[in-house]
Amino acid sequence: MRSPESRCIMSTLIYSYAVPLTGLLFLLYLISINYLFSKEQNRLFKSAVIINLGLIVITSLDYMFRWEANLSIWYLRRITSFLNFSCGPIIPMLLMRIFYKDKFKKIYYIPLFINAGICFISIFVNIVFYISTDNSYDRGILFFLPAATTLFYLMLMIFFPAQKYDQGKKTEQITIAAIMATIILSIFLEVNYGYYCLNYGFSALGIIIYYISQNINFFAVDSLTGAYNRQMFNLAVSKIQSKQDCMLCLIDINNFKYINDTFGHEEGDKALVFFSEVIIKNMRKIATVYRTGGDEFMLMAKKENETVLLDAIEKSIRELKERKISFAYGMTHYRAVNDIQDALREIDKKMYENKKRATEL
Repeated sequence: MRSPESRCIMSTLIYSYAVPLTGLLFLLYLISINYLFSKEQNRLFKSAVIINLGLIVITSLDYMFRWEANLSIWYLRRITSFLNFSCGPIIPMLLMRIFYKDKFKKIYYIPLFINAGICFISIFVNIVFYISTDNSYDRGILFFLPAATTLFYLMLMIFFPAQKYDQGKKTEQITIAAIMATIILSIFLEVNYGYYCLNYGFSALGIIIYYISQNINFFAVDSLTGAYNRQMFNLAVSKIQSKQDCMLCLIDINNFKYINDTFGHEEGDKALVFFSEVIIKNMRKIATVYRTGGDEFMLMAKKENETVLLDAIEKSIRELKERKISFAYGMTHYRAVNDIQDALREIDKKMYENKKRATEL
C-alpha cells in the first residue's frame, strides 16, 4: 500500500501534467496528418513536442527524487536537474527555426551551448544549481541563465516577424508575446512561491497555441505576397457591410502580363513580392492590404485615414517607379447606408479609368 506522501506526489504530478501530456500527444497526431507545412517544418514541430514530453518526464522524476527517503539518490537528481535546465531553451530555438530558417544563423546556437556547458559544470560546482550529497537543492548565482536563454529565443521570434512586411505577422508577434508572458509567470511562481511542475505545462500550452496560430495564419495570408487573401477580404466585407464607413481602394499592377510573358513567371513573382512589400510597408497602421487576384490588391482603411492613405499611395508610386513598376488605382469612401457592392463596382471603374489615362500618356 502506498504511503500518503507517495499518493500526494503522484496526485501533484497528475494534476500538473495530465492535460499538457494529453494536449501534446494529440498535437503529435495533428502534425503527422498536416500537409500544409513542409516536411522540415513538421519535423521541427515534432521535435519540439517530443522534447517537451521528455522534459515533463524528467521534471516528474526530479520531483519524485526530491522526496525520496534514500539520500543516495542525489546523483540522479543532478542528472535530471542538468537535463531540465540545459534542454528547456531548445524548444523555442526549434520553434524559431520552423518559419525563420532563412534568418537563423549559426551564431544563434551560441547561447544554447553556453547554457548547456554551464549547466553541465553545475553538476559538480554550484553555478546554476547544486544537489548536495544529502539530496538538498540549492540555486546558484547563474540560476537565471536557462530562463534568460529561453527568453532570448522568444524575443528573436518576436523580432524576426517585424522584419517582414506580412499582414499576419502582428498577430504572430502578439501570440508569442502572450506565450512569453505565461512562461515568465510560471518562472515567477516557481521561484518565488515554490510552485513546482509549471514550466513545461506552460511550455506545452505555448507550443499548442503557436501551432494553431500558424495554421490560422496559413489560411489567412497569401503565401507569396504576405497580404491577406481573398477569403479574408470577403470576410472583412461581410463585417463592414451596412455597419461601418471605410475607405476602399483597388490597386492593379500595370503591364504585369507583359512582365510574365517577357521575363518569365519567376521574375513576375519577384516583381509581385517587391510590389507587395512596398505597399504593405507604406500601409502600416493606415490600411489593411488584401490580394484579391493575380496582380490585384484591395486596401481597406478607416474613413478618417483618407488623406494619409492618398499620401501612402503616392509614396508607393514613387518607390516602385525606381524599379519601373507602376499601378493603377481607384478609391472611394464607402458609407454604411449604401450597398458595398456598388462601392466595389465604383472603384473598379475608377481603377480602369486611371489605367486608361496612364496608357494615353
